[in-house]
Amino acid sequence: MDISFPLYRKYPHERTFFKITSEETFEQLDIIGDAFHIHHFTAQVYPDRVLILDMMEKKDGYWLDSHAAEYEEKLAYCKQELKAL
Repeated sequence: MDISFPLYRKYPHERTFFKITSEETFEQLDIIGDAFHIHHFTAQVYPDRVLILDMMEKKDGYWLDSHAAEYEEKLAYCKQELKAL
């Protein structure tokens, strides 16, 4: 399977966004009230890799498609308007 990274996903509640940068890494942006947190995740064990594959495939409708512009817009908003955790 030929995949062009990054891929973008989000949760349906639209307060958590993902930038999948490889089959082993992603960045997660969480908006929590008046704050935000960015988590850089690297797969360490097999279940981590399965999680990323599930995100890529939008398994069970748990993740929705997003796109670069939406992710960057949310990130810019967070950095300008919210406090970092």
